[in-house]
Order: sequence, then structure tokens, then C-alpha cells
Amino acid sequence: MDDEAPIRRFIVQALKPLGYQLLEASDGREAIALGLRENPEIALLDIRVPEKDGIEVLAELKKNNPAIVGIVMSGFADEDVQQQVGEMGAFAFLVKPFELKIMLEKIQEAVKFLSS
Repeated sequence: MDDEAPIRRFIVQALKPLGYQLLEASDGREAIALGLRENPEIALLDIRVPEKDGIEVLAELKKNNPAIVGIVMSGFADEDVQQQVGEMGAFAFLVKPFELKIMLEKIQEAVKFLSS
């Protein structure tokens, strides 16, 4: 979930060729609706989006599926944000702008975590 279309396109272009099935949302309410309906294993969430932020989205999705792995990203990397993300049980935190390689590594780590 990211409210910026160019970032969503970048992520889709990076992950789709690797065989990942993707759901896209441009705001928090849409992400929650998709997540509750589709029950994904991993959620890649931006913190600062309209409607409900990424932390609220992760909390809602974890209520429905405690095993969901949240990878949270934000251009705001202050300690308070990182602490909130950790308290919500996020698997990883990416600081925007991030390198594609790092995002892919975190997703691969999440996949391994899920299969263990």
C-alpha cells in the first residue's frame, strides 16, 4: 500500500516478474478491505497514506490474521515511528527512499520466515 502511484508501479514492476501475487491499495481503507478479503501472507505498507495510516492498517490486518508479516516503509524514520512499527509487530522497517535490493531481501526473509 502506497498512496504514490509511481512507487506502487516501481514495487509491482520489481516483484511481479519474481512470481509474487500482488494486491495494490492507494489508501488505508482500501488496504484493509483488500487484506481482509484476500488474506495475504505479507503486507508491504507505507505509514503516511490517506484514510488510515500503515500502522493502523497493520493492526487491523493482524486482528484478522495474527500471522501476517508486515513490512513497513516510510520517509519519516524518527525513533517514535520505528518504535510504533516495532510495537505493532512489524517484521521490517524500510526507510524511503530505499534500495530495491534491500526491499527484495526483506521480502525474501519474510517468505523464509513464513515457511519455517
